[in-house]
Amino acid sequence: MENENTNDNANLSNQNKTNNETKTETKTENSTNTLENSTNTLENSTNALENSTNTLENSKGGNSTNLFQKTNEGDNVVDKRSSQLKKNSGLLKRNNPFSNNIFLIAIAVLVVVFIIILVLFSEGFRIKTVVSNFKVYNKYQTIRNYNYNARGNNILGNHYIASSYNSCNVKNPTLSYINCDDILKGILSSGARYIELKIFNNKFGVTNIEPIVNNGFETGEWKLCFNSVNFEDVCKVIKEHAFTINKKLSDGKIIGVPNPTDPLFISLDLKTRNNVGTLNRLTKHLTTYLKEYLLPSKYNYSNNFNLLNMKMKDLKENIVVFCSSGYQGSDLETVINGSWEKGGNINRVFSEDLDKLGKDDKEDFKIKVKQKLTIVTPDPDLDLVGKLKIFGKQNYDTKTAFDLGCHFISVYYQSMDKYMNTYITKFRNNSIVLKPDELHIPKSGSRKDTDDRDEDEQKFNYSDYRKKLRDAAELLEDLDIN
Repeated sequence: MENENTNDNANLSNQNKTNNETKTETKTENSTNTLENSTNTLENSTNALENSTNTLENSKGGNSTNLFQKTNEGDNVVDKRSSQLKKNSGLLKRNNPFSNNIFLIAIAVLVVVFIIILVLFSEGFRIKTVVSNFKVYNKYQTIRNYNYNARGNNILGNHYIASSYNSCNVKNPTLSYINCDDILKGILSSGARYIELKIFNNKFGVTNIEPIVNNGFETGEWKLCFNSVNFEDVCKVIKEHAFTINKKLSDGKIIGVPNPTDPLFISLDLKTRNNVGTLNRLTKHLTTYLKEYLLPSKYNYSNNFNLLNMKMKDLKENIVVFCSSGYQGSDLETVINGSWEKGGNINRVFSEDLDKLGKDDKEDFKIKVKQKLTIVTPDPDLDLVGKLKIFGKQNYDTKTAFDLGCHFISVYYQSMDKYMNTYITKFRNNSIVLKPDELHIPKSGSRKDTDDRDEDEQKFNYSDYRKKLRDAAELLEDLDIN
């Protein structure tokens, strides 16, 4: 029985194999037929394409040949452009002259840039640029002398005076140059009758020290400009130009100013650390070159004279000397006429201080202006650490200072900007301009002219008084008190 079943299973298996082989042969035949059909279809399509081509050739009369020729020509153009691009890309290949010298070319470019920077920052280029500004001013201005015959009895306190700040600086206050032959001369010829200078020692020590003009810090005697000029040279320029009518000499040189009879105010911001030797030399230069223009001794600061009430006719063709604290104990005491030291007869403020004033503060400030000569400067003092402005703006909107009646509103004549345009217009015809009536000092005010003061008050000399105090102190030190 088992043998029969085994035989049946074997027969069944053989039968299945036979059926599968039959199916496979059938599939193969079907695939072959399908491939033959596809081949026939492709042949038919090819024949159709050939027929279409023949038809096109017959209808166009051979134009298709030209079309293929144009196509070939276009391919040739593309090939040529590709070849050109490959040639151009060859500039960067190792053996190309450009790539071989790329380092030298880069060095050459850097050298050219460096030379341009040197020219732009050179002293000569900067001086030439500033002098060109002065020439623009001169073409615009029609400055003439103050009318002393008609207004000579007016007091100084009722006027605005064209004022220059850092008057020997070439363009910038720091990281620049100092020059008096061209810059100071140009400022004077542009009408400024107030010049302010910062005075330093030319070296450390106490002997053979010369006063120089620069800009920087008094502490440590840091000078922030590339060079300095001797104060003696400044005096020479003032002597040659400030009180000479402008004219052209036979050698082509131009000297003088348009308003030589107007008073000149010289303001000295002392950074000498009370070096008496330097200050004595400074005084010697003033008296050697400018003695004939200095005010009489009765107008000295030590005599407690208030310049605010000085008549303009008494200032004609004279020099008035202002200075900061630091002059004490030197010969400079004998020539200065005013100081902005604490308790001095001059009030000196920064422009930014005026911008901070409220309405009531401005009215109070107007009263102070009628009590003391007032100087406004365009930026904070460089000694105030944290307020050093190397690249900041130089000039400022002077309207507030004019509205408050300030007398010396100093600006950078070296910088031609929108603020300077307004300023030059203010002093276009005169360097000394009468204020509006509401800003005048009342004639019957609480402060009287010096001529009306008590005779003993006029004779009072603070220098002698300080000397007596020092003598008394020394005497007390010598006394042996148990």
